[in-house]
Amino acid sequence: MNCAESPPGPAVDSLPARPAAGRPLGSALATLFPTPVRYTGTSLAFNFAGILGASIAAPIATYLAKHYGLAFVGYYLSTTALISLIALMFIKGETK
Repeated sequence: MNCAESPPGPAVDSLPARPAAGRPLGSALATLFPTPVRYTGTSLAFNFAGILGASIAAPIATYLAKHYGLAFVGYYLSTTALISLIALMFIKGETK
């Protein structure tokens, strides 16, 4: 099976989880920056993270699927999710 073919079994879409993940993101990012630069800091952090994440995730996933199989793409995504969760636990935002 090449990367262009669909894997056997039911398709699972992350679309229902996307709004749930995005809702708290704005407030979490906002607390990381002081009030005078809050909008700019939040905007830059969100956009650069999206660009960086989107630019490297697809080539890595394609390489893993091609050379090791689709299971390793799942391992990669699980690992990045775990790293994100650990990083999230260390965020210290501004408190009032």
